[in-house]
Amino acid sequence: MENRSPLARAEEAKRRRDLVGEVDALVGGHRALTEAPWYPSRPGDQLLITLEASGTAPRSTELYEVVEGGGNGGGGLELRLVEVAPEGATGGWYAGPPELYGADPVETPWMEAGSDRLTITRDGVIVHQGRHALPRPHTAEPQLTPDAFALSLIRTTALDEAARGADGPPPANWEMHRTLTQALEGWRKDGTLRESSLLLVEWLASELCAYVAGRAGGRARVERWLRDFGDEVCRVQQHAHPAGPTAVAIMSVVAEDLDPRPQDPDGAERLIRIGTLYLRYLRDGHQVEDAREMALTLALWAGSQLAALMLNDPARISAYLNARDHAAPGEGA
Repeated sequence: MENRSPLARAEEAKRRRDLVGEVDALVGGHRALTEAPWYPSRPGDQLLITLEASGTAPRSTELYEVVEGGGNGGGGLELRLVEVAPEGATGGWYAGPPELYGADPVETPWMEAGSDRLTITRDGVIVHQGRHALPRPHTAEPQLTPDAFALSLIRTTALDEAARGADGPPPANWEMHRTLTQALEGWRKDGTLRESSLLLVEWLASELCAYVAGRAGGRARVERWLRDFGDEVCRVQQHAHPAGPTAVAIMSVVAEDLDPRPQDPDGAERLIRIGTLYLRYLRDGHQVEDAREMALTLALWAGSQLAALMLNDPARISAYLNARDHAAPGEGA
């Protein structure tokens, strides 16, 4: 799929003499940046730009760090070049202060290179990874494990929920929608869609049940909440192939096992039961679409519960998930 930055789309519209398209591309690109959950940049953030191979030039990366600067006659943040890889590749064009005084230092690469080529890391945690971007320098392919991806989705939905507060449900986050679709398509091409998306769903459901338990207190109250919530879901689901009822059934399996049982210490029995429900939901020819619907449903519910648990405080949400990201793989909430 062609990777076009906001600036490239604007220039294409300009060549067509499409003023509306040109403005939409620029305004849309800027809005996507400023509405991202991690925005604005902070000192210490790392920006990795992945440039595809072209002609005889191999794929290359440029790694920058956001630092306090004094360019353009004043203070503010700017980008410091850390490295260009492989050795001998050209790069470093974005180092220094932003082109516009007071602008975010990530804005120019976001608009010119495009968000799909960028990976942004904060406190060691990836907060944005474009579909064509490597996670870190010197890695082979952009990959997120199902558990890390689940926490990334929950981070986005929880911060979106906290930002809206009492103003009603947050608007659709199309960047998250695209990122999820790209991950699922990648797993499909690798032949691991069913297995990887099942692990993603199990992780999301486990997180969601843990947050509900944190708010409700105790397995009995969680099960009561699930019954009431499940009835409401069945009433309001409008999708032609709704994920809600199956998602609630999966959560019920997880709720039975909030405390690990001696006879199932590694969760194998639970995964089989979840897999039976989930794989029955996936339709032949629509597996990416159905997997996306299920993951989005659980991620939105989990984000809402986590935001409420953290009193809709973005700092608390980020601190909690940062700690989770640094925890050992598989460690629960």
